[in-house]
Amino acid sequence: MSAIKSAAELVAEARAEIETLTVESAHALFGQRDVLFVDIRDVRELEREGIIPGALHAPRGLLEFWVDPESIYHRKEFSSGKKLVLFCAAGWRSALAAKALQDMGLNNVCDMEGGFDAWKKSGGATGGQGKKPGPDSRASDIVQTLSQLGHKSRLAEQIAFVLEIDKLKQVFRQTPLIDYSRKENDAEHSWQLAMMALVLSEYAPPEIEHMRVLKMVLIHDIVEIDAG
Repeated sequence: MSAIKSAAELVAEARAEIETLTVESAHALFGQRDVLFVDIRDVRELEREGIIPGALHAPRGLLEFWVDPESIYHRKEFSSGKKLVLFCAAGWRSALAAKALQDMGLNNVCDMEGGFDAWKKSGGATGGQGKKPGPDSRASDIVQTLSQLGHKSRLAEQIAFVLEIDKLKQVFRQTPLIDYSRKENDAEHSWQLAMMALVLSEYAPPEIEHMRVLKMVLIHDIVEIDAG
């Protein structure tokens, strides 16, 4: 059996083929109109560590779908022609992400060496530490994203689906038998499951009905969704 290539090797290979900015170079680009900083960290990292003001949050798991102009999840920011400066916490994930986007055909993407940790240590502008997006802002983001799909016939259905998931969060909060200290009953966890189900529902076979998905969320068994 051949040895598995390490993550460090993959990162090193990626860095050999992409443009990597020092944090000082990134500082020089910060605030320029033709440059967009792209934060690929998990939302919990943003809440815990803070953000770079003006950076676009593009979760790593959805990045390729947001970049692909043929994808219904495409975000116009990635076809703006701006220089894209990707960063994560320490620069490993963003190096792999930059290589993936370069392989997709983007030639305006680069990686910030050292990631957000290096940015913060070097005195770069930060904000938002400890702040969690409220439900109103999240709902607005979801509606905006769904509106960009162009599938008006599906829009109401998808929004209704998300609202059903939100009802489950209310049940979690109001049921006295629930142990609120358990991670799987946390509202944030339920939100993540909802978003995973929402993304997968586009590719799931027709027999996966909303109620079946809702039951999966209730028992926290999202892996049963068959994306085909």
